[in-house]
Amino acid sequence: MTTKKGDGDMEKDYGLIRGDRLGWGISIGFIATYLGLSIAIMMVVMLVGLFVFGPDQVDLIFQMQYTSYIDAVSFLLAYLIFKGVRDALKDQYSLEPMKQLSTYGYIVGSVGLIYLSQFIIIDLLTLEEAGSQVDLFGLGDINLTTVNVLLISGVFIIIAPLLEEVLFRGFIFGFLAEKLGLTVGFIASSVIFGLLHPGHILSATIMGFIITGVYYKTRTLWAPILLHLIWNSIATYSLLSLVF
Repeated sequence: MTTKKGDGDMEKDYGLIRGDRLGWGISIGFIATYLGLSIAIMMVVMLVGLFVFGPDQVDLIFQMQYTSYIDAVSFLLAYLIFKGVRDALKDQYSLEPMKQLSTYGYIVGSVGLIYLSQFIIIDLLTLEEAGSQVDLFGLGDINLTTVNVLLISGVFIIIAPLLEEVLFRGFIFGFLAEKLGLTVGFIASSVIFGLLHPGHILSATIMGFIITGVYYKTRTLWAPILLHLIWNSIATYSLLSLVF
């Protein structure tokens, strides 16, 4: 860990993100563009749906298996637009840490910690309800055809781990840690991650802390992506088993 001077302030370089390539203006612009694109694309899709399917069928477009892919496209477009964000994160896609046995030890141990934390929160303390996400995602209202099951599984197992780890661990945690310190980075990124998982805010926040720890120890986004993929595979099977 080194220190660097920029804009008259001392910042610590934790090797998480290339802070010299990423300022507050670019970071806020990136998030605003991502959200703006999500809204704009959704509106376009809605208008096309009204024209093609009519008002009686347009609600189908807003089922989570479709909106999640629109969200992913919006994030990808924003990521491609902001070269500064890509440059800042490019060192975090190294595969070298994935060649180390210790990386998989962190991943396996973290799966156990996440399971233990959710067992305590959901089963022992009953602070959250295990099946609440069925209603949250509207899974009970979706016609679970083979295509829809594949789309839903793709969202939970592939899209969510990739998008959320790049956004929350790579971008938000990395940026805040470099600018405001590790403590702020850990807390803020994990709490935001938790708040964006309604129904499981506490357990998701703790999960965020654990996954962030794996990222910090391994210095590659592929480790938290793999961890997230493994956990979401288990969670997806559990969720779908409740509605089949």
